[in-house]
Amino acid sequence: MVRRGATPVLLAAAALGVGCGGESDSGGGGDDSKAAGSARLSMSDVPQGEWPLTVSEGEVRCEVRDGVEGVIFRTPDGKEYLVNETAQSRGLPGIDAIWKQDPEVPGTHVNIAPVLDRGLKLCE
Repeated sequence: MVRRGATPVLLAAAALGVGCGGESDSGGGGDDSKAAGSARLSMSDVPQGEWPLTVSEGEVRCEVRDGVEGVIFRTPDGKEYLVNETAQSRGLPGIDAIWKQDPEVPGTHVNIAPVLDRGLKLCE
């Protein structure tokens, strides 16, 4: 399994300009909100041992708000977390709260790609 710390993965996505291209109106009102789509995602959707979160499932979505694109993960209890730094303008907490620590490299997290990549595919 490829493992990376939080900062390199998130900064790489932001630096590459990775974001949401497709848009559909989500009825966000005056803030120019657009949602490209959402999908259920669970630990059974990724190879065993590669699920990066402390919750077993949720919903991932791509959203564009005021021209800023981002990937957001919603847990079964309704809490939402920003998956990539381009989603910071949402006023939501970062994914760190539910992102598994990497036991092999203290102070870092396991690879978030299974969640981030699925969200970015929704942006296409």
